[in-house]
Amino acid sequence: MSQQKSGQQQSLKQHALKKHALSKHYVVGYGSLMSHDSRLRYSQIDAEGIPVHVTGWQRSWNMNCPDNRYTCVGALPGGQTETLNAMLVPVAEITPALQQREQSYQFTQLDLASIQAHNAEQDAELHAQLNDAVVWICQVEQPGTASTNFPIFQTYVDTCLSGCLQHVGVDFAMHFIERTRGWQGHWVNDRHEPRYPRLAALDSDMHLRIDELLEQAGLLQFRQESP
Repeated sequence: MSQQKSGQQQSLKQHALKKHALSKHYVVGYGSLMSHDSRLRYSQIDAEGIPVHVTGWQRSWNMNCPDNRYTCVGALPGGQTETLNAMLVPVAEITPALQQREQSYQFTQLDLASIQAHNAEQDAELHAQLNDAVVWICQVEQPGTASTNFPIFQTYVDTCLSGCLQHVGVDFAMHFIERTRGWQGHWVNDRHEPRYPRLAALDSDMHLRIDELLEQAGLLQFRQESP
C-alpha cells in the first residue's frame, strides 16, 4: 500500500469517527477483544462485553498483520445466512490506542438490525440500550490467507476462545470455532514461546479445555506442534 493511499484511508477513518464524536460507541469484538483480560491490559478497556450475534458478516482467518507477521481473524460482509458471534464492547470513544490496535482494519458502522443478543430474551432490552448508539465493526481492508510468513498463532486462538469460555460458555466458543473459516491454513502452537503480542494470561487447564473443543470440532489435526 502506498503512503499516499494509506494516508487517505486514515483520513477517511478519522472523518467517520469524528462525525459521531458525541454518540455512545460500541465495538464488535469478534477476535482478541472478546477477552476482557486482553482488552484491559493492552487497550485499557475495562468495560464488560455483551454477548451478541451479528447477521450478514463472516469471520475468517484472513487478516495478515504486517507489524508482527501473523494472521488473525477478520470480518467481511456476507449473506444473510452468515453470522458471527462477538462481545459488544462499550467504549467512551474510538481512542487513538484502539485505532492503533486495529490499524489494519476499517472501522465500519454496523446496521443495528443485524445485531441480536446471544440470549434471545434480552434482545429487546439490548436494542433499547443501543437506540442512540453507534456500533462499529472492524472490517478487513485487504483480505489475505495464513502462510509460513503469516501463521496463525495458537496464543491468539487461546485469547479469543478463552473470552468465549470465561464470559459466556462452551456453546459460544463452539460457535466461534465452527463458523470461522480458514483453520486449514498455517497454524502453529506457540504456547511454549508466545508470539502473539496481546495474549490473555491463561493456565494449563484453560489450554486443555480449548484443545478439547478444537479436537471435538475436528480441527486440531491442522495445527502444527512445532513452528
